[in-house]
Amino acid sequence: MTIIEFLKSQVSFDTPLGDLAKDVMSDKDFPYEKSESGIISYIEFQLRRHGNGSVFEEMVSAFHEQKDNTVDPLNLDVHFTPLRAESWPFLKLHFPSDRAIIVGKLEDIYRVYAVDSASQRALKFDIYTMRQLNDLSIINLNKIHMGVLTSEVSVQDALDSLAKNKYNDLRKPTEPNYSEMLDYLKNQVK
Repeated sequence: MTIIEFLKSQVSFDTPLGDLAKDVMSDKDFPYEKSESGIISYIEFQLRRHGNGSVFEEMVSAFHEQKDNTVDPLNLDVHFTPLRAESWPFLKLHFPSDRAIIVGKLEDIYRVYAVDSASQRALKFDIYTMRQLNDLSIINLNKIHMGVLTSEVSVQDALDSLAKNKYNDLRKPTEPNYSEMLDYLKNQVK
């Protein structure tokens, strides 16, 4: 069992470890890609700076007791709940998109919704946002305003429209969000 699997397994409990697990799940800066020791160091720093050293000691002790156990294959929290910090990688792999809604004038598209027709939901990408990809919104289709500057198109047509966007030094797409969005859309073209 990894440290992340251990923390996810604690989410459903109303205990100090459950509270810690919930905090980890919602931490947009959580270093989930680091080594086990890097993750433990991050958690220790966060807990001790807030005066919760005893929770850290409890976590380390409980983790070492369970570390050699295998993860219950039926534990949905462990297997299917992404950390906030890993939500974009999770969505990129598991959120299908079969069409798109683009918003903006020709050569100035400023928003793209990647639509999953089956679930009637869409990922909302703002081209010029300062938000991180892990903060992407999933919107119900009936909540998207279809105004004069809004067009429903194929995913390929959305990519073609974005390729025609004109940018200048004062207004450029936010990176790496823009490149990640383009890669995601390209992978959705069938």
